[in-house]
Amino acid sequence: MSLSQIWNSLSSIGLQHAKHQDISRSLVLSNQIVTSIFLFVGFLLAATQTLLPSNEIVNTWLLSLLGILLLNFALNAGGYNGPSRVLLSVGLPLVVLFSTIHSKSIRPELIHEASYYNPRFFLIGLVFVPFIIFQLRERMFLAMSLGLNLFIIFAYNEIHSYFGVDPESLDLITPNLGFASFASSLAALSLSCGMLFFKINNGRFEKQVKTLLDQSEKQNEEIISSIRYAQRLQQTIINKLPNKACDRGELGLFYKAKDLVSGDFYFYQESGSKCLISVIDCTGHGVPVAFLSFVGHQGLKSAVDQWDWEDCGTLVQQLDHHVRSNFKKTGETVVNDGMDMSICLIDFEKNEIQSSGANGIIFLAKKDEVLHLKTSRQAIGGEGNKAFNTKTSSFEKGDLLVLTSDGYYDQFGGERNKKIGRKRFVELLQNSRELRSESGISHIEKYWHDWSKDDEQIDDICLISIGF
Repeated sequence: MSLSQIWNSLSSIGLQHAKHQDISRSLVLSNQIVTSIFLFVGFLLAATQTLLPSNEIVNTWLLSLLGILLLNFALNAGGYNGPSRVLLSVGLPLVVLFSTIHSKSIRPELIHEASYYNPRFFLIGLVFVPFIIFQLRERMFLAMSLGLNLFIIFAYNEIHSYFGVDPESLDLITPNLGFASFASSLAALSLSCGMLFFKINNGRFEKQVKTLLDQSEKQNEEIISSIRYAQRLQQTIINKLPNKACDRGELGLFYKAKDLVSGDFYFYQESGSKCLISVIDCTGHGVPVAFLSFVGHQGLKSAVDQWDWEDCGTLVQQLDHHVRSNFKKTGETVVNDGMDMSICLIDFEKNEIQSSGANGIIFLAKKDEVLHLKTSRQAIGGEGNKAFNTKTSSFEKGDLLVLTSDGYYDQFGGERNKKIGRKRFVELLQNSRELRSESGISHIEKYWHDWSKDDEQIDDICLISIGF
């Protein structure tokens, strides 16, 4: 990991918890200040270990400062960005104050007037820290930090006297107090200017980011608008299901796209006492696979228009040929994605169901059992010639035919966050007698919603039921 990546990672700690953009800016600035001071203190600590190994006072307070900075990072990571910045703005003056008190108590031979007074000039520079790392809207945190800092400055002599290190109780020497005070003030001013530089620099960076975000938002709106138009186009090509198939079987539909557009689609057409119904699941979901669904729908409709209403397996064969021919160029396959398909031809005069498909899912729920009407275990599209067989089954009054894509029972949820699975789906069809009624599809849909609850939908869903 590069230094810039480390810097960006540390600067963004806790950013996900910020509730406003202004607070986000202050939080990033606070993290950058802490990172800079942390690196500087780490360097000083390494230097004192090498140059002044016996100076336990300096080492102790440098370690204390490092502890405060690490605690600051921890509070930010936990979402307590307001208290963390209070700790930063107040913690720095407290470390300066008590490190001088501690050193004067432990090593009085090092005490002189400059060491007593010049930290006070340094603290004056630290008063400006709250104005830099807090926004005006954060009045409570700003007032708290500023009040504590001002208290430290104005009660500087009293705090020292309380700990017994006031000038009268010490045998002070008289160095060049003016120079020392000037140096301390310059150091504090440099720290404040450094923080201000971070704030100005962040402001410029934020303007650049805002410009990029505005451009991205505009492009996103254009993309969403295009997708919504594609959604309307997709809805127009999918023919609406009637309430009854050939005025005899109750039709139900559970159609739910994962995104705005779906890779699943259905097809329905009837002729006399026969009806053709199909569910097609294109590989994937979203915009790319929606285009694949257009090709699939066009190919199936074209095949049905030329069909003699006999063997529905021939429709699967023709759709496979249509998809493969459309996605081939100069002998090379340019699109490897394909489709899974379930298709049934229902003859209400003979009470027969012709079923076929490619990796399709078809169930016939009878009074005492649920039959799995198996289809060919190969997808539409890709390479190679395929054979798709047709199976004939009979149905009785009260039976339920279901064609579905795998998006239904691949959905995660439940108490253990597992898939619905084929076994639970079959039990649903077997145990719920209401599924044979007009409201059967609502029970199937309700079961899915109760199972998934707040879990994200993982795939497109297309399920059609026919109650006889």
